[in-house]
Amino acid sequence: MKTKCANKKCPNSFHTNKAEQKYCSSNCQRSSYHREWFQKNKKPCPDCNNPIKRSASYCKPCAASHRSDHLLEMTLEEYVNCSTAPKHLPSKYNKIRSLARSQHKDLTKRSCAKCGYHKHVHICHIKPIHTFNNKTKIKTINSSSNIIQLCPNCHWELDNNLLVL
Repeated sequence: MKTKCANKKCPNSFHTNKAEQKYCSSNCQRSSYHREWFQKNKKPCPDCNNPIKRSASYCKPCAASHRSDHLLEMTLEEYVNCSTAPKHLPSKYNKIRSLARSQHKDLTKRSCAKCGYHKHVHICHIKPIHTFNNKTKIKTINSSSNIIQLCPNCHWELDNNLLVL
């Protein structure tokens, strides 16, 4: 007897002698059960309505934007005092630097603003993070007026006060 596979995504038909066999293979059965389970155990993302697990608050893209939006609105003092920020130097400001790199990814495709080297550039703060007032918001620290792309050599010169911009 020829039977159509019960997995809605599977186009196969198969021959069977067993009346209870519904799937053409164990893989089809697993994927069908997984799909049914996921359909029952999902909810919409509050921002974009994409399906997410019941245990999640947001889908991955929305969660990432919420984390960075929250961080941008914090002051430097709030960031340093929050429980997730590292308390020791030099990694104290790594999250702020990482956020600047993700906000200004387009600058990595350009050449060094000082010497024109184009194979590898860093995203740098013109005014160092530690020189800002504690009440300054992170979005001001990472604003495009305080960010520049420099090659590693020029970046070192900027950090060691040999390069003035």
